[in-house]
Amino acid sequence: MDPEYSFSFADSKDSILKVLSGSTYTQNYKTDWLIPYTLKVNDDALDGNQEVKVYYNSGASGTTNMFSQALDINVQDSRADFEVHVKNYDYTTNTLTFEILNIAKVDVKALTVEVPDQENVKIKGAKFNIVGDLDSNSYTTADFEAIPKDGNMTLQISYTDKSNVRRSVEKQVMFESKYFENRASSQGGSSITIWIIVLVVIGLLVFWYLKRKKKKKLMAERRKH
Repeated sequence: MDPEYSFSFADSKDSILKVLSGSTYTQNYKTDWLIPYTLKVNDDALDGNQEVKVYYNSGASGTTNMFSQALDINVQDSRADFEVHVKNYDYTTNTLTFEILNIAKVDVKALTVEVPDQENVKIKGAKFNIVGDLDSNSYTTADFEAIPKDGNMTLQISYTDKSNVRRSVEKQVMFESKYFENRASSQGGSSITIWIIVLVVIGLLVFWYLKRKKKKKLMAERRKH
């Protein structure tokens, strides 16, 4: 067997030549022979049908002519790749939000995002975030309680491919605090909430005061009668 360009032998000790000993012919009976080869797909193999070639002869004494046959093996890359960005950082809650986009042609399962120990970001709580399944050309988000510094952060993204193989890819993500400081969504959100609570409390107090005043007035009128 010649594995051609896209393949190689999985075991370096595996012989490219296989010999079937004994007779392979029985009159009026079809005999199938299985010849096992274990191949691995090379990293630079392209998706689609890739070719291997098999050469064979009868092995009879004095036979030197070799016959050949090309075999097509369909290859589809099951590895995924991702774009990762910092979507938001809320200084009031220390919530760091990453956005993850699956830019590969394959869907993935059991996607997990990990922020390893590093100098540029301090994680409070869990370092892992289990996101779940993510289809091709789809995106998701992952939140962490963290205190980041300006600069690159390292993320470890793990997933299960369609062959149920667990894979991991490491990504570098840039954090620039100037884009998230003094934002209304992060700085003003808590203030608005506080004001709403204050107004509700004031409204309840006014309602209680008016109700009590009305009750006293009714009691006073009854005493007159």
